[in-house]
Amino acid sequence: MSQCCKIMVTMILTDNFIFFAMKFILFMAFFFFIGRGFLILFSKIIEIDNLKVAGLNVYIFYPVLGVILFGNYLFLLNFFLPLNTLLIFLILLMLIPNLQSVPTYKLFKKSCRNFFLYLLLLIPSYDLAYHYDAGLYHLNYQALLRESNIMLGISNIYGPYGIGSIYDYISAALWFDESFVLLQFVNLLFIILFYELLTNILFTRRNKMLNHAGLALLLFSILDNFGYGGGRNGFLYIQSLGKQDIALAVLYFVTVVLIFLSISKKEFTHIEILIPTIFSLFIIQLKVSGVTIVLFYLFYLYKVIQNKGLKSASLFSILSATLLGILWSLKSLLQTGCLIYPLEISCIDNISWLNREYTKVTLESAQAFSISYDFNSSFVRWIERFVDYEINQIILSNFLISLVVIYFVFFKQKTFNFSSPISPIISLSMFNIFFFLYYGPHLRYLIATQLLFVFLIGYSRTPRIPLHSRTIYIAVIFSLVSLVRLNSYKSFDAFSHPRHDIPVPELVSYNNRFIPKEGDQCWSVSECSPNLQSYKIEKFGFFQKVSLETPK
Repeated sequence: MSQCCKIMVTMILTDNFIFFAMKFILFMAFFFFIGRGFLILFSKIIEIDNLKVAGLNVYIFYPVLGVILFGNYLFLLNFFLPLNTLLIFLILLMLIPNLQSVPTYKLFKKSCRNFFLYLLLLIPSYDLAYHYDAGLYHLNYQALLRESNIMLGISNIYGPYGIGSIYDYISAALWFDESFVLLQFVNLLFIILFYELLTNILFTRRNKMLNHAGLALLLFSILDNFGYGGGRNGFLYIQSLGKQDIALAVLYFVTVVLIFLSISKKEFTHIEILIPTIFSLFIIQLKVSGVTIVLFYLFYLYKVIQNKGLKSASLFSILSATLLGILWSLKSLLQTGCLIYPLEISCIDNISWLNREYTKVTLESAQAFSISYDFNSSFVRWIERFVDYEINQIILSNFLISLVVIYFVFFKQKTFNFSSPISPIISLSMFNIFFFLYYGPHLRYLIATQLLFVFLIGYSRTPRIPLHSRTIYIAVIFSLVSLVRLNSYKSFDAFSHPRHDIPVPELVSYNNRFIPKEGDQCWSVSECSPNLQSYKIEKFGFFQKVSLETPK
């Protein structure tokens, strides 16, 4: 067979939606069994699949646990090696514990119950574009991770590199697929986790209040399609490529719910402590703005200790996560000179690559972009300025309308008293609002808090009209179908495989490197930076060090 014929046959077999879907199935299965292997190994429970976590099926957490394990392996590996090494595949060793407990047909049947519905989430890949921030710093940072082990003072190349997420480590390792669709697959695993959690709490027979909370969330997802400006009320959405905001929102919400349910039931088994511990760590690693989860997690540990639920196995898990958190802070210190970048109070002056002035500029730029509130000026004027942006006005208006509709139209006050401790979630949600007002209230950062408010409405009230389980499931299907935009359905082509090629910017030479000819996006060109200050990269022992040069 000629080379030309071979190419044509390959294209026919791979350039279609079936091959694309198979790739996603393998991707999800890989992380499913990595997560499962991790739990078998560290919980030392062979019959792991039958366990419940706060009353929820443990297997719904496997894929995301696999992603978390992979991300932490990569960030540790990058202390010594660039991420274009074949050693990234050593994570395959975590598949071995699955042989101790071979997955059963029952597990596949339960875990794949909604899987074909989730294939709908692949459709947006046919018209999905990169987020602006992907070209601004995410892809460029990932390119540097692939080319070098940890760089000292990397934030001096460009400030936003200092807030690099563990998501960037995961994404950098997935560049081996030249279509770059794997970057979107990671996001989809978190959306699937949310819907798996939703169906679990909707159909559990053990907790009516949880059913009601699930129903409120389901109604919120449906109302997202209607309202002022065509809809959008702050519910989850298919985010542009290269951003981790939806993953953060889902994991933050899921972690708070798990902790809340565990405290309510006063059940603190090893697995019920392990999973929120791992999730809390990953939330901080995803984005520094997720740091408020620490408050709720510490409250959770207090309750665990108060109820004498802290056993040696759980203590080991907590200490292991704490060690990883310390190493993550060390990574930040090495890359920026600050433990929490760009928080100036956390910066250490004795570190030679720290530049406080540039660190301050980075923080102020982020706050200015998000229209932060300084608590000294008029709040009314700030609100007026905030809603001048049409998208903020649309989301905020529809969110408030959705809350009123769910609270008064679909739900009513309970006819009985309940003693579940919802006040900690209310306190956390209010603290989040003040935190984001000051540090940058972009509404995509508040998705988890919005979901928590809706959850609490359903949990503390009761539906006016009881719904049959079949009606509820149909509504879940509608929620999933409507999550995909109409334009994405129009762009779908069953006889092609989507690609997300990284744009190539037009550059100009500048101080022995490059800057964008227009705008500030370098995309994946590691020799490019929109930072107009001069910097130098030099060998510093085992590492490379980046320092800003003082103007002459």
